[in-house]
Amino acid sequence: MNLLRKNRIFISLAILAFAPVACRPIFAIGWTELIILLVLILFLLGPVLLRIYRTLEKFRKINASKENEDDLMK
Repeated sequence: MNLLRKNRIFISLAILAFAPVACRPIFAIGWTELIILLVLILFLLGPVLLRIYRTLEKFRKINASKENEDDLMK
């Protein structure tokens, strides 16, 4: 009984992990749905990621020029 008390969380997580394996899937996703989902994700996140990339490149460029100026000052 003491072992059951100590491992209650582990047993609960194991039950939650193995319960979906025993059931049939509720829905199935095919290749066309995956492609549509990927296109939607790229469409929604693409501009944000591009803006972050451009900002990061500007930051690196400014940092590199500051390091070059520091090297020239020495």
